[in-house]
Amino acid sequence: MRIGSILAALLCAAGVTVSACSVFSTPPTARSLAKKIGCTGFQPQQDPTGYFHDLGSCYLNRSKLIVITFNSNHARDQYLQVIVPGAGNTRPWVTGDSWAVQSTDSAVESAVQKAIGGDIR
Repeated sequence: MRIGSILAALLCAAGVTVSACSVFSTPPTARSLAKKIGCTGFQPQQDPTGYFHDLGSCYLNRSKLIVITFNSNHARDQYLQVIVPGAGNTRPWVTGDSWAVQSTDSAVESAVQKAIGGDIR
């Protein structure tokens, strides 16, 4: 177990602020986000970059979604600001706390945002 995880557990157990506990919380899985969105046919994917906590794809209204979770918002932002543009990917992403979802259909992006929140960027 990492020292940061131990420290977080001790702080949370001691009743230190809720925000301190959420900073060290485990990111959701891609599968759990896909389920909340209402996706079907979830398929876990391998992480070719090392940026992801978890990665998978699924379908919503016949549109393919890429569902990614990250160990931090910093890792999410680095991925979206550096890796994605460098690969020529210009589609918008729906992003939230330590996660990002991309669709092949802009109407589906709104459905994702409605289901799990986040911002379209």
